[in-house]
Amino acid sequence: MPHTIESVIQTDTTEPTLYDVMDQIVSLHDRCDISDDRIDALREHVDERFSKIDQGFIQIDQRFDKVDLRFKKLEDRFLSL
Repeated sequence: MPHTIESVIQTDTTEPTLYDVMDQIVSLHDRCDISDDRIDALREHVDERFSKIDQGFIQIDQRFDKVDLRFKKLEDRFLSL
């Protein structure tokens, strides 16, 4: 027998109580808090990764500075010949 809207309405006599609604609200709120915690954890992880990348660029810049100094010394030696 196919279900019609009327038959579903007539057979569904359970209505959520105030307790059920409050329980759902608390459950949703808890899930939101968990999501916020996960978002915060992901942000911290991303910040740590960017910090490591920044440190890597700083080290590369320092190495280029050392190479520039070596070339400057070689250039000075060459010009003094």
